Amino acid sequence: MTKKRLAEIEHEYRQERQAAGIAVAKRKGRYHGRMKGTTKAQPARAWLLYDRGFTVVEIMQALQISQRTVYRYLAAQEKV
Repeated sequence: MTKKRLAEIEHEYRQERQAAGIAVAKRKGRYHGRMKGTTKAQPARAWLLYDRGFTVVEIMQALQISQRTVYRYLAAQEKV
């Protein structure tokens, strides 16, 4: 068995254990996932700042997000 295959098997086991743990936590009412709405305002805010002439670096610093995220927000807004 190669190291790659061993790593794949280990990854699959880890995913199964995580899924089982989440299922137990959901049954107990303790798992709720990511809070909804935590990122909904940021894409609109990024576009607003960009529209007002802010640079990508300034938007990154203002919203405390990565450069890639700024470009993703701006690209998504242009498609609409």
